[in-house]
Amino acid sequence: MTTFARRARISSLKVTDFVVLNNRPCRIVERYPNGHNKLFVAATDIFTGECTEQTIDVRERFDVPHVFTVHYKLVNISSEGTVTVLHRDGAVRTGLKLPDNALGEQIRKAFTECQEEGGLDVTVTQSMGEEHITSFGLWENDA
Repeated sequence: MTTFARRARISSLKVTDFVVLNNRPCRIVERYPNGHNKLFVAATDIFTGECTEQTIDVRERFDVPHVFTVHYKLVNISSEGTVTVLHRDGAVRTGLKLPDNALGEQIRKAFTECQEEGGLDVTVTQSMGEEHITSFGLWENDA
């Protein structure tokens, strides 16, 4: 099920706001006037990084997606590339896929190297029924 926070005129959205373009959740990275009642918008897909550019009528309304991020401690990476993570409340999740790109390779390398330092924190971004690991860093235990 696809859920959106609201519909908004493209002219009311700013750089760094989220918008649905080509049925994908995107973050606006550039926008400027382009002719009478037109607005040029460049946005990056929050999961693939693919850039979309469109010239849009300023009165046109677009969906603005809910975007959530959750931080987990990375517990294990299987040989198949699925990860086991631990939420701060103690809940364990399995089955998330390690990204199949440079980020995934960086996470795998960092996970191997920082076992003694407390481990890694991975950020999982969720929107429009998809969820992907989108970043990582050193785990910081708040307790």
